[in-house]
Amino acid sequence: MAKHVRGIYKRGKIFWICYKNGENRVVRESARTDDHKKAEALLALRRTGAVSEEGCEKEIYEDCLLRELAGKYHAFAASQKSYYIKKIIINQLAVKFGAIKISDFTTAMVESYLSEALQQGLKPATVNRRLACLKHMFRKAWEWGYCSGKKLRQIRQARFLVENNQRVRYLEPEECQALVHVCERYPRLKHLKPIIVTALNTGMRRGEILSLRWEQVDFKKGLISFEVEPGEEKRKIPINESLAETLRGIERSTESPYVFVDSQGNQYKHIREAFASACRKIGIQDFRFQDLRHTFACHLVKAGIEIATVAKLLGHKSQAMTVRYAHLAPDQMKAAVNTLNVLTMFPSPPWIQGSSVYTGIKRSVNSIA
Repeated sequence: MAKHVRGIYKRGKIFWICYKNGENRVVRESARTDDHKKAEALLALRRTGAVSEEGCEKEIYEDCLLRELAGKYHAFAASQKSYYIKKIIINQLAVKFGAIKISDFTTAMVESYLSEALQQGLKPATVNRRLACLKHMFRKAWEWGYCSGKKLRQIRQARFLVENNQRVRYLEPEECQALVHVCERYPRLKHLKPIIVTALNTGMRRGEILSLRWEQVDFKKGLISFEVEPGEEKRKIPINESLAETLRGIERSTESPYVFVDSQGNQYKHIREAFASACRKIGIQDFRFQDLRHTFACHLVKAGIEIATVAKLLGHKSQAMTVRYAHLAPDQMKAAVNTLNVLTMFPSPPWIQGSSVYTGIKRSVNSIA
């Protein structure tokens, strides 16, 4: 274990140093390393003033192209739960900025990219996911010693766009049944049926469904379990009768651990075109696979299920994301408010009408009248 040195401390995995400069002002600075000896050496240099801050930065930072940073970031993000989406964004950023050095990036360059993406018809939420990824790439570049803190602050100045994620598009029961039946009717859509049935009965995300493994499905307990980050509560979704029948009807592949695979045992990864085709055949418009998740949530709320329960089934960390469905249960809210009638309804119960408290209240009300 490294000995404690006054003026060296940790933020996360990175060491920081604290010292007084030539003007006798306290300066706190990242050592940009997780090596205590390097941090100690940097602190000694800063205290003696033998090396200027600018000169020391040139020794520490190793400029590189964004495509090189993207390669290192791929390796870092590969173990993340959302990597199947993030890797697409990383590749898009590498194509756009790959030949540009990290030191040449500016706030104006990033903001220009955001404006260009909006003009191409991308939604603010999509643009924000790209910006978030780019910012985090520069955060890691700073930690790994590829850029300065000043450059990181420049990138962070690019503001996120205002999003409107309140879209709630869902299907009525008859439309759900039609969507399932059309998949049975057309041979090239048959593989979609169990996927759609799973989405409608669990509210799972497309990525969660396509990456579902048989080891996560427990027919005895009637549960589908999900891996979560350390410290998080394990997410489990009950398997109802309809879903159990569908899953049991799938022929298991000896070549793959995944539930949804083709005849060669290959995991399905792209179903967007097939799903769009199924919707067109029954006249459903403006409907995405993600909206099956909305359909699941909406019908639970309409059936009187509490928002907290729906949020837990959807895997929402905050109920704020689930409140968008609350307007679908006006009768439930009305019934809740009606339970408060007893607080102010008159006349009072017989047992209290003869009490001194009741007489005093009644006298006060009459005097006001």
